[in-house]
Amino acid sequence: MKEYSIIGKNIQKRRIQLHMTQEYLAEICGFSRSYLSVIERGLKKYSIEAIIKIANNLDVSLDYLAGDLIKVNSQKFSENMTKYYADMPKEKQQSLINIVKSIVEEYIK
Repeated sequence: MKEYSIIGKNIQKRRIQLHMTQEYLAEICGFSRSYLSVIERGLKKYSIEAIIKIANNLDVSLDYLAGDLIKVNSQKFSENMTKYYADMPKEKQQSLINIVKSIVEEYIK
């Protein structure tokens, strides 16, 4: 149940970032605090509906909660981005670079 543990830790991390208690998050999701605790510790399987409720209330995507469990084909991504960039007008290329730089800087904060 390693996957459930990773997701649970990411739920806990985000909840703490938002200064939410387990009690509060559980309440707005319609769960008991003990059920949320079990999810955060990765001790039991849970439904997709439960994880969607949690993600929505933490204002994150499911892939954020899954973290490194979702593998991206970086070679394919790189090839696609290179093609998109090459097909852009020159004046739009710098805009794209600025957008990506801004996103990366925000992401690594």
